[in-house]
Order: sequence, then structure tokens, then C-alpha cells
Amino acid sequence: MHKILLILLIGTLAYADTPVEYLHKQPPPVFKKEHGLYPLSRWGWSLDFDTNKEFADNWGYALEFGAYATPQAVQKLDDPHSFQSKVCALVASNPDKYKLAVIPDRPLIKMAKENRLPEAYWLKDKDGKKLDAPTWKTKNPEAPQTIFKEAAKITADSLKRIREICSISIVLDGGENGLSEFGHTYPYLKKDPSIFSAPKKELWDYYSKHKYRTTMPNTLAIREAIPDRKVHVWYHFGGLPYWTDYRWSWNYEYMRKLADMPGQSLYYKQFNDGWEADDDLLTFFLCSYAQAAEYGDKLSYNWLCAGWKENQFSDIDRYMGFLKCLYTAGQVGGVAGYFSYPKDKFKNDFGSKPPHWLKQMIALSRVHAFFSHFDDFILKGELLPGPNTHALVKKRVGLDLPAYEFPTGDKNIRVLVRKNKDECLVTAWAAVGDSKEVEVFIDELGEINLLARPEGSVYKISIKEQIRFEPPELHIQLLDKNGLMPSQGFKE
Repeated sequence: MHKILLILLIGTLAYADTPVEYLHKQPPPVFKKEHGLYPLSRWGWSLDFDTNKEFADNWGYALEFGAYATPQAVQKLDDPHSFQSKVCALVASNPDKYKLAVIPDRPLIKMAKENRLPEAYWLKDKDGKKLDAPTWKTKNPEAPQTIFKEAAKITADSLKRIREICSISIVLDGGENGLSEFGHTYPYLKKDPSIFSAPKKELWDYYSKHKYRTTMPNTLAIREAIPDRKVHVWYHFGGLPYWTDYRWSWNYEYMRKLADMPGQSLYYKQFNDGWEADDDLLTFFLCSYAQAAEYGDKLSYNWLCAGWKENQFSDIDRYMGFLKCLYTAGQVGGVAGYFSYPKDKFKNDFGSKPPHWLKQMIALSRVHAFFSHFDDFILKGELLPGPNTHALVKKRVGLDLPAYEFPTGDKNIRVLVRKNKDECLVTAWAAVGDSKEVEVFIDELGEINLLARPEGSVYKISIKEQIRFEPPELHIQLLDKNGLMPSQGFKE
């Protein structure tokens, strides 16, 4: 009996995988050579070196520096055996192939913990005393600019040290630094008599201006340290307000200047109902997109996650359909986020069932690779506005802006259209339910029939012949016949 159990145990272990072993068994996606999309990145714990390299070799990801680029982490560059040193050496050895993603330091957090910030950094009561409240909620929007310039220099010095060894392509600025969201701090702003007194909405605008003022030194320092970066994104902003209402976001009019392009946090079941309209992630994204587009900001690099909390994970096919919609709307890359440290600590074998964080990263890569073959559509095309205005934009900010999608008669069947010259890229996604044939009317094309799948269906449609007073004759091509491995039909 013991011998049989031992044989079974050995057999089980033989099929156990580490992340890199699992990746080696998967067919990698097929990228277009020299495409114009940006490298992917990730946010979470640091991957081991081999997994990090595999994602960079075959899956479109930048190498990660590992944790925050603090002065302590940068010191490890002097040790040739350290993770940081090995990663930077790899980028330096082949900069065309390998790109580096870095998470900048956030020294204000450490300075606050060590009581190294002046009294002017904090809100006060009428007697001039610090408020008896959590410090992260009681930062003074009027704090002197010198504080933020000092912190920005610390951040930039570490980035400059890295750049002495290799280039930095992706800068993931965590953003949760300095002033906290208005909703958290508003009750304490009212207690400081030195703070601007106004109705709540005006006070929010004032507070947003100071968020911009106190954050801009960090942005300028990053830009100076890495002038040749591919993109610097800041967590998080898109066309705002984004979440429940303005209290939990910032005024986009000011904040858009803090990063190279918008980047929303699009996390499944985090302040949303997932995929089911109307409190769903795509509706929220398009609400923000509509507002950002008014400023000409039509490309994005977003913070993404298909779930990280127990029993709150999206099906991977549905997540891929959502991602196809984002790319159709101008996403050029994204951050694969995951915010719970895996119980298996990611280095250990996970058996025959891959963890969800790994499946999410693979899904993002497969969609990214597919759209690399249509990078002209993304970089030069335009998302068509659709016939309707966006109800959520109207509700939140009172503006009549386009919905940027085309109605199908089913609120959970979503259709987005991106036009480039005389062709359209059309994505049909069954956000809920099974695959479904739908009819949709698109001004440039007339009425067309599409198959909306859970994993999304991407069509290229062009007018074959236009006869006066007649519906156009169309050429309709389904591009992702294998919806879950959409790039597999392409040649490198």
C-alpha cells in the first residue's frame, strides 16, 4: 500500500509546474515584427529571474526591475549576482529585444513614517495643532513646493543610476503618494481654518489643482531622468470622475499633464459589477474615454486585473473579450496587476492547475500580440462615437458626450468600431451569456451581422463596392478565428 501511494505521489510531482515550466509548455503568441505597440508590464510581487526573462523573451513583457527603485534597491546594482544587476545587464546586452519597466520610489511615504516632514505638510486645527486623525488623510494641500521637489530628487536620482547601466522603457508611477483622494480628506479640510472655504465641488477643484501642483515636481524629475522612455503612466487617471463620483478621483483637466497618457485602474469586481452592464468595467472605461477624448487623449496604457480576491475571478475567455474591446478603443499596452500574494509564493510548484495571475498575464499577452498585427489601426485610427450619448457621463458630470459603442438591442452585447482610412476594425463581445448573432447598424457600413463571443470577435470590414442609393457591398473578415489564441494564424 505504501509503495502504491509513493508511486502516485511521484507521478503527481512529475506533472507539477513552476510558472516558467508552465509557460514553456504553452504555444507562445505570434507578434508582428517591429510593431508599434508598447511593451506590457506588471504590478505585484517580483517574479523570479527565469519567469521574468521568459515573459520578456516570448510574451511581450518588459523585464521588471524588481520592487520599487529605492536607493536601497539601486545599491544592489553593485552586486553582479543580484536580481537587479542581472536584469539591467540583460537589457544592456540587447536593448532592441529587452525593455525595462521600473516602479519609481515614493520617498514621501518613508519620510512621513520617519517624521522627517515639516509641520507645514499636515493639516491643523484652529489652535494650530496637528489633527488627531490618520496621517494619510490629513496632508495639507497648501504644503510648500520645496517638500515635493526634495522627494522628487530622491526618486530621480535612483532612476538616473539605473539608466547609467541600461535604458528604461516603462515607468509605472504608483501615484498613491502625497495627497489622498478628496473623499478621504474632505472631513479634515474643513477643520483647518487656513484652507480655502467653498462649496464641496469647488473645494474638490481646488484640491485637484494642488494635487497637480504637488505631484508635478515628481513628473518633471522623471521626465528629466528618462527622456527616452516609451511611456510614463500614473496611477490612476483617465477621463474623470471614474469610480463612484468625483470624491474618489481628480479633475482630469489638471491631472492629464502628470503622465504621458491616460491609465485607468480596470479591476474586475473592484468598485464595479464585473462585465454585466450598467455598472460594468467597459461602461466605466468608455465613460472615462469619452471625457479624455475631449482633450485629444485617445490612446491609453491601463492598469488591468481579472480579479485577485477569493471567488472574484473572471473567466479568462470573458477577460480576453474585454481586453479586445480596450485595444479597439486605443489601448497600446497595459499593466497586468495582481494584489494578493499567492499562497504558493509563486516560486513553488503549483501542480497541474495554473494560478489565476499567470492565466491573466498569458491572456493579456495573447490579445496584445494579436493587435500588434493591426497597430496602424490602434495608433492612427479613430474610435467611432456611435449614435448615442453616454448616460454615465451625463449622470456624473452633466455632459453630453458620445457613448463610443454601437447598440445591438442587448445591453450585454457590446460592439466597438475603430476606423483607419477606408477600413473598420469591429469588435463584438458577449459580455454575458453564450455566443450570439447580432445585427448592428454602423453609419459608415450600414447594417451588418456579427457573431459576438465571450472571448470577443474582431472583424475587419471594408467597402468592396459602393453603388449610389444602395447599401454598400462589404468585405467582412473575422480576424481571430481562434478566439482564445487569436495571433496563432499569423506569421512572425
